[in-house]
Amino acid sequence: AFSMYLEGVALLPQLYMFQKQVKQALELLTAHFVFALGFGRTVELFFWVENYKAFETETGSNMIGYLTIFSQLLQLVLMLDFLYYYYLSIKNGAPMVFSSNHRLDAVL
Repeated sequence: AFSMYLEGVALLPQLYMFQKQVKQALELLTAHFVFALGFGRTVELFFWVENYKAFETETGSNMIGYLTIFSQLLQLVLMLDFLYYYYLSIKNGAPMVFSSNHRLDAVL
């Protein structure tokens, strides 16, 4: 579980730097890699929704399982902006470029 939290925090600087590249095309391999991370997060979320009960303690508490699901959801929410622009670039067959009026600076 710790590595999952660490990966989520490590992704924030990457997403921030992508946002700073307004009007510059993002490298295709980098965009595919980050999309693959987002897809992996989605698969992990489905896995943990089905298996969060494995963290149930002797007292019947599932708090660790719920925190795991929450962290997966939070990571996906943080990646939604990137995934939206990735989808648009693939759909239009154009390089991935972030719009200047959608900035992650306002969130962070």
